[in-house]
Amino acid sequence: MRLAAVCGIALLLLTAPVVAATTLDPADGAVFSEEAARDLLNQCSRNTPGPVQGTWQPNKAQIAKLEELLPKAIDEALAKRGEHPDRSRVYLRQYAGFVVGGRKIIYVNAFTRDVLGTEQSSTLDWRLHATLVCDGGSGFFGVEFDPDKETFAHFEFNGAV
Repeated sequence: MRLAAVCGIALLLLTAPVVAATTLDPADGAVFSEEAARDLLNQCSRNTPGPVQGTWQPNKAQIAKLEELLPKAIDEALAKRGEHPDRSRVYLRQYAGFVVGGRKIIYVNAFTRDVLGTEQSSTLDWRLHATLVCDGGSGFFGVEFDPDKETFAHFEFNGAV
């Protein structure tokens, strides 16, 4: 009887659908040049890092680690707002390296893909120019990533919709 129960549980575990972890498409992210980075600090609906002491250029490995950890951070931040994650929502991401308090951070400016082509968005290429949207709620956020500690801080969504 025990053998049958153990075999039944093993069979269930082997045939259960695997829930894929959320991943971010690297094509939906852009690392800004040091020259363009400071434009991301001009948000109107949320705080941004500061005071900024300088800029630096994040490397591919740092961005890959950030993107690996970011989906969970988004889910946790939404949960704090009382919202459920929307797996159909695609966030485009702009990354910039800043020095704040003597530490290197990567600032993430994120916004939903559907903002492109609206009156709120500019005609400039989002991969090269800061996308700034006032309000918008959870469709827009900024967060700081510490690449040394691999942690996020100061997760802020834009103001009300």
